[in-house]
Amino acid sequence: MKRAALAALFLSLVVAMASLPASADPLFTTLGPLNSFDATGGWSVSGPGDFGGVVEGNLFTLTSAATVSDAVLALGNVFGSDSPVDVYIESDNGGSLDSVLASLTQVGTIPPFLIDDELLGSGLITFTCSGVACDLAAGNYWLVAVETDPSTLQSWDFIYNDATAPLAQGNSAIPTGLTVIPDSAEEAFQIDGSPVATPEPSSFLLLGSGLLGLAGLVKRRLTA
Repeated sequence: MKRAALAALFLSLVVAMASLPASADPLFTTLGPLNSFDATGGWSVSGPGDFGGVVEGNLFTLTSAATVSDAVLALGNVFGSDSPVDVYIESDNGGSLDSVLASLTQVGTIPPFLIDDELLGSGLITFTCSGVACDLAAGNYWLVAVETDPSTLQSWDFIYNDATAPLAQGNSAIPTGLTVIPDSAEEAFQIDGSPVATPEPSSFLLLGSGLLGLAGLVKRRLTA
């Protein structure tokens, strides 16, 4: 009898746990097969000053509510130091950028865009997102890259088949107030995270009945 009760409890807990968010997976991507991208060219992400402080933003869509864990960008260092890039997730207002929602942190350094003017460089650089700001509802958002070092010029490389999409650009290394340009060469990136699952009512009932069964077992054992 006790074995049957424990088995029922275990089953109810498994069903309830199945409604919890899964591990991080791609939520949106412009990367090609095997995470490929076009390393022969890209849009500039540059520091203020002589390079103009060019800022780039790309539109992405979440089909359901999710917790964003990171963004992966195809970047190459064209000139200057290995200064990190600042990446932001910004809200969308009818196709235009609205406000900054979350700031992401670069992991590692950006490799050279070109090596000896022959061998292609660039690489996929991860930017992590943490905190409640990374919990986003379903909808459209913008991923924005900013370089603040005046002596550094980065390349955010194109996607592998050079498709076009709305692109946002600005200057002076300011992440807001960007101008949206339709049908521009899209840049390569990926948004990773976990969809936020809503437990079915039946899951709550099974979990509750399982916990009540466990409480009954404990009570009987204590009073035996």
